[in-house]
Amino acid sequence: MQRYFIPSSQWGTDRLRVVGDDAFHAHTVMRLTKGERFSAADNSGRVALCEVESIAKQELIGRILTVQTTVSQPPYVVVGQALIRKDGFETVLQKSTELGAVAIQPLAFRRNVVRFDKDDEKKKAFRHEAILKEASEQSERAFLPTLLPVCDVFRLDPSPYGTILVAHAREGMDRHLAKTASAIDWTKPILVVIGPEGGIDESELAHLESLGGIRVSLGPRILKSETASSFLLSALDTLYEASL
Repeated sequence: MQRYFIPSSQWGTDRLRVVGDDAFHAHTVMRLTKGERFSAADNSGRVALCEVESIAKQELIGRILTVQTTVSQPPYVVVGQALIRKDGFETVLQKSTELGAVAIQPLAFRRNVVRFDKDDEKKKAFRHEAILKEASEQSERAFLPTLLPVCDVFRLDPSPYGTILVAHAREGMDRHLAKTASAIDWTKPILVVIGPEGGIDESELAHLESLGGIRVSLGPRILKSETASSFLLSALDTLYEASL
């Protein structure tokens, strides 16, 4: 069933309006017709099952059948992703959303191949937000993840996080992610730091450790930067379930 994120301003007591690109998608791509059902979320935890009452390319009127309220639940994982090439970074946005990340924090490292440009970031913001929205709808999330502004790793604020995990290649198996489960505070946001293609240099690693970061191994294979976040999110979900 198709899901759309609809602003609260477009919700009534028993009807809601889907307009613009979402209405066009429902009409032209999904080819919804009168009487068919879809779901809507308002990014505050409200999710509704709706029935198409009328539909055109620029407006869909949905009759609200049922409404449920959901709350955000752990694990609350923020992906601290190094700046990488366009295709790889967009993959991180998509897969991190599908796998439940609450936010993505782009990080600037010394060995980044891609350099941060403030004007360029503004140009990319619209596309990046669209990727997050589409992935959230596809995976039927109740909340959209947040894309945070690019941050230099030396200016990273550790205060929002209960645990900081730093994925570091070639660590011994004594530092395998599975062995850190007892150190993870599941009640607070967990930041997972993924370095660039060239790796995290020693000064950056020392700084992250000074913030309380825990170096972890993801196993014997060396993963691409855009692969590591998906691995970590999947593994953390498994570790959290095992902790219950």
